[in-house]
Amino acid sequence: MIIKTNKNKKGFTLVELIVVLTILAILASLLVPALTGYIDKAKQRAIITEARGVWTAAQSGASEYYGLYTNDDAMKKAMKFTVTIDGVTYRNAGRISNSALSNEQAQWHTTNLSSSQKIAQEILIYLESKNSKDAQYSFGNTAEPISGGTLEENMKRNFTGKLPKNAVFIQLFYDSNFQVIGVNFGKDGYLVTMTAKHITCEKNGRIFSFQQ
Repeated sequence: MIIKTNKNKKGFTLVELIVVLTILAILASLLVPALTGYIDKAKQRAIITEARGVWTAAQSGASEYYGLYTNDDAMKKAMKFTVTIDGVTYRNAGRISNSALSNEQAQWHTTNLSSSQKIAQEILIYLESKNSKDAQYSFGNTAEPISGGTLEENMKRNFTGKLPKNAVFIQLFYDSNFQVIGVNFGKDGYLVTMTAKHITCEKNGRIFSFQQ
C-alpha cells in the first residue's frame, strides 16, 4: 500500500499568523470595553433597584411611626437636621444612616421606639439584615456620616481595614410629615442618590450635605 502525501499542502506562514493575531487583538480592543460597559450598566441598574427598595422600606416605617407616635418627644428630638434636596431646604428633618442601622442590628429595640429606630428596623427587615450574625448586609460601626463626603470617605469611616463583601452605606432623610425626601445608597463603589425628582448612580459619588 502506497501512502501519498500532498507536498503542496502548507500551514500558516509567520506573516499570516501575525496578521490573524493582529485582527484578533483589534476585535478584542473593540469588544472588551463594550462588554465592560454593559456589565457596569447592569451593576448600576441592580444597585438602583436596591436603593428603591430601601426608600420603600423606609417610607413604610416612617408612615407607621407617624401614625402611632406623632406627638412623641423622641420623634421631635430626632428631627434635628437641615438638608437641601431638589432646591428645597428642609429644617427639622430626620435622618437614618449606618449609625442607626448598626445600632439597631446589634440591639433590636422593642419598646419606646424612636422614629429612627422604627425606620431602621423596617430597612433591616427589607434587607434581610435584622440579625448581624447572618445578615445579608453589613453596616460597620456606629460612626456618623461625613456631610457631603465621598462614598469612599464614609465607607472608611464605618469600616476599618478591608471592606467586607456585603458592606453598604445608607443615608436617608425624611421631613416633618414623615415623607422620605432623599436616599443615598452605596455599594461596590457606586453611590445612588435618589430624590422624588432625580436618580443618579456614580462611582464614589458624594452624599447629601447636611447640618445638625
